[in-house]
Amino acid sequence: TGSWTGTPTSFSFRWQRCDAGGANCVDIPGATSGTYVLDSADLGSTLRVAVTARNSVGEVTAVSAPTSVVS
Repeated sequence: TGSWTGTPTSFSFRWQRCDAGGANCVDIPGATSGTYVLDSADLGSTLRVAVTARNSVGEVTAVSAPTSVVS
């Protein structure tokens, strides 16, 4: 989940598949847990995760750097 200020009370995850340059990212259907198992559809792509932290004040999302190209 990373490091957060503001004492988050919950987190949600969206794994995204991006092109080889780490751009043009789209959500991977059903990939909403803290871990993701690679699929053959990931070959030639990079991946990143968007983590949303929530508390009583609101929510904020942070996005990881993309992985290396999946080979």
